[in-house]
Amino acid sequence: GGGKGGAGKQQKKAKKGSSSADAPKAGQSPASKFLAHAIEPPSPDAIAAAEQYLWDIGALHAGDDGALTLAPLGWHLVELPVDVNIGKMLIVGAILGVLQEALTIAAFLSCQSPFQSPMDKRDESNAAHVQFNMGKSDHFRYIAVYHTFIECGSTSAQRRFCKDYFLSFAAMTTIRDVRKQLAQMMRSIGFGTAGGSHGEGAEAKAFRETCLSHHVKHIIPSLSCQIDSLDVRQKMRYGNLLKVLSGVLCAGLYPNVIRIEPPEKTYAQVSQGTIARATDPKAVKYWDDSRQRVKMHPSSVNFKHGDFESLWLAYFQKVKTSQVFVRDSTMIYPYALLLFGGHLSMNHDANVLTVGGWINFRASARVGALVKALRTELDHVLEQKLADPSLDLASLPATGLIVKILQSEGMM
Repeated sequence: GGGKGGAGKQQKKAKKGSSSADAPKAGQSPASKFLAHAIEPPSPDAIAAAEQYLWDIGALHAGDDGALTLAPLGWHLVELPVDVNIGKMLIVGAILGVLQEALTIAAFLSCQSPFQSPMDKRDESNAAHVQFNMGKSDHFRYIAVYHTFIECGSTSAQRRFCKDYFLSFAAMTTIRDVRKQLAQMMRSIGFGTAGGSHGEGAEAKAFRETCLSHHVKHIIPSLSCQIDSLDVRQKMRYGNLLKVLSGVLCAGLYPNVIRIEPPEKTYAQVSQGTIARATDPKAVKYWDDSRQRVKMHPSSVNFKHGDFESLWLAYFQKVKTSQVFVRDSTMIYPYALLLFGGHLSMNHDANVLTVGGWINFRASARVGALVKALRTELDHVLEQKLADPSLDLASLPATGLIVKILQSEGMM
């Protein structure tokens, strides 16, 4: 995929192999016909844009005639009185065994940001917030902040923690309450029950809490003597969990995706040969789906990163001041986009798999067929859950396979 130059040509080439048979037709859904009779009906363009968006994220299916109906994901989303992005993130998080983390991130995204940065203490507050950083993700940082807040225990300790680390205590308590409400909503539709989804058992929960406590043990002195160091296997296991979580964020935040365009690598001569120099973050360019250049907001974790293992970021909020800035982002991997991004098209001649009409990957037809089959299987999982809300998702082979693909980037 790309923002300029040769990638644009690849984009046109990839589109030749696309089929528009599945694309929704404006005004064909029961919703559009119903809304046409409203006292102040929305414009046909507004309805068409909303339908296109819901089709893009997989909440609607288009029949052979282009008419739209609710997809299995859509049936679950109507049960959740939240923004569809948040709802999809929670549902996919529950299926893939990271519901607890998804709940925390969803609560942060649904509330006012707790991060405070007083003008006269900008450097001090930035230094405090950096201590919660986890990987190339603003959203993972939310998990570390929330875990530390809860670990503080008493209200007085939580207030002191917020004061010391430039966090709003009022915002944190609201986030805690909203998280509880979201958890209750998920339980009410059959997600989030004990043992009800892959990896959400007591042992897995304890492991994740240990990893988070280890990450922030320097912040809460009482944790230092309780938490042992993590060995390599534990670190790898937690790293794999975060890969799955980045996939869940991709599912929830899509189509809010930007492409990273790194500068050409430079190398330094050393006695053993040459090594790649670290990339200057200011030299990295970012492009959105409309081929417009965007900037990383200075408050983002990724503002100071120059080297990324993947060329894609998912974000929740884009703001326009002097320029267009992405406020929060998480690095996402190709298989997350292939599994949870927009609709797929395959150009067999060029071996290019396109997601959402603009994100291109070199891939064989075999990979394209595998991804489409897994997407169909995910729909089937949601259909089964609709029919039987008590269904144990961990028992379904498709769930475990998707988790393994996300963890290994397809190298299984």
